[in-house]
Amino acid sequence: MTMKRYQLICLYMFALGSLWTNFLPQVGFFAGFFVWLYDGWRRGFVWHPTAIDAPFLALGFITILTAFTGVDVMNSLGGLPKTLGWMGIYVWVVHVLDDSKDVKNLIRLLIFSAFTQSLYGLWTYGKGDPSRLESGGWEGWMRIYGTMSHPIFLGEGLAMMLALGGVWLLWSKDKFRWWIVPASLSMSWCLGLTYARGAWLGAVAAFGMLVRWSPKWYWVALAVLIVTAGYAVKTNPDHQVVKRLKSIGSTENETVKERLVMWKAGWNMIKDHPFGVGVHNSEQASKAAHPEHVEGYALLHSNLVQMVVERGVAGVLAFLWLSVALLWALTQRLKSNIDGPLEAAALGAAMAYMAFFVSGLTEYNFGTQRIVMLMWFVVGLGFASLRLNRLKSAIRNPQSPIS
Repeated sequence: MTMKRYQLICLYMFALGSLWTNFLPQVGFFAGFFVWLYDGWRRGFVWHPTAIDAPFLALGFITILTAFTGVDVMNSLGGLPKTLGWMGIYVWVVHVLDDSKDVKNLIRLLIFSAFTQSLYGLWTYGKGDPSRLESGGWEGWMRIYGTMSHPIFLGEGLAMMLALGGVWLLWSKDKFRWWIVPASLSMSWCLGLTYARGAWLGAVAAFGMLVRWSPKWYWVALAVLIVTAGYAVKTNPDHQVVKRLKSIGSTENETVKERLVMWKAGWNMIKDHPFGVGVHNSEQASKAAHPEHVEGYALLHSNLVQMVVERGVAGVLAFLWLSVALLWALTQRLKSNIDGPLEAAALGAAMAYMAFFVSGLTEYNFGTQRIVMLMWFVVGLGFASLRLNRLKSAIRNPQSPIS
C-alpha cells in the first residue's frame, strides 16, 4: 500500500466517524498526520500556502505564548498538544488531498455520517430511550444527543453539516446529490429536538448568507419559510420549540442568566489579565475574579469571551482575523453561478464555518473536541478544493495563476 493511499484511508476513516465517535476521527488523524510527516521528511515537504496561513500561525503562536505567561504554566502546557493538534487537522487535509473525486466522496461521507446520526437520534427520541435523551429540567422537555455527550454538541455538528449539505445539494451538480433532501429533513428535525439555540442560530445565519449566491427562487423559498415559521410560532405559543425560541436573549431564562454571570466573570478576568490567563486556566482565574462561584468556570459559553480570557486581546483579534480571512478567501472568487463540485465544496465549507462561528457566540465550541475537529476538517476540504479548482483553471487557461 502506498503512503498516499494510506493517508486517504485515514481521511475516509475520519469522515465516516465524524459525528458518531471520537475514536475513528482521532485514529484517522493521528495515523494519517504522522505518515504525512514521515513521507514529507523522506521526500521533501511541499507546502501549499493558503489565505489563512498568517492568522492561523498567529493564533497558534499566541496560544503557545500565553501558556507560558498565564496563571498556571503546567496546566496550560498539559492541554496544549491537544489544542494545537486540532489545528493540525487543517494542515493535514489541505496537503494530502489532490483529487477532486476524493473531495466529493469525503463530503458525501460527512453528510451521510450526520444523516445516520440524526436517524439514530430520532429513533431514540421516538423510542423514549432515557439513556440517549437528556431531560430539559425545569421546562420538562427531552433533548436528543445521539452518541454525543451533550445535545449542544450534536446540534452544532448537525448545523454545520446542514449548511454543507445545502450548498452541495444546490450547486455541486453531483448526480447522486438528491438523497441529501431526505437527509436534510432528518437533520433539521433532529437539530430542532436538540433544543440547541446557538446551533439553530448558526444554521439560520449560514442559510441566510447563501442569499448572496442564490437564484431568485431561493429568495422566494426563504421568504415563504420565514412566513410559515412566523405563523407557526404565533399559532403555537405553548409548543416546547416555540418556548425555547422565545427564550433566546430573554434575561428571564435561567441559562441566559447563567451565561451573563459567566461573561461578567470573564470581564473581571480580562481586567485582571489583559494578556490572557493561558489555555485551560479560566476555571482557576474565575474563582479569584468571581469568588461567590466556588467551583469556577472552566467554560465561559462563548468563543470570543473564552478566547480573550485565555489568550488575551491579541488572541481574540487573531481569532477574528482568522474567521474573516477564512470566509473571505473561500467565497471571494465565487461567482453568482457556482460552477461545479469544487466551488460548491469551498462555499459549503464557508457556510459550515459560519454556522460554527455564530453558534460559538454563546457556546465555547472551539474547545469542544468533536466539533472543532469536524470544523478544521471541513475548512481543510474547502481550501484543498480552492487549490484544486485553481489548478484545473490553470490547465484550461495557462495564462491564469495557480495560487
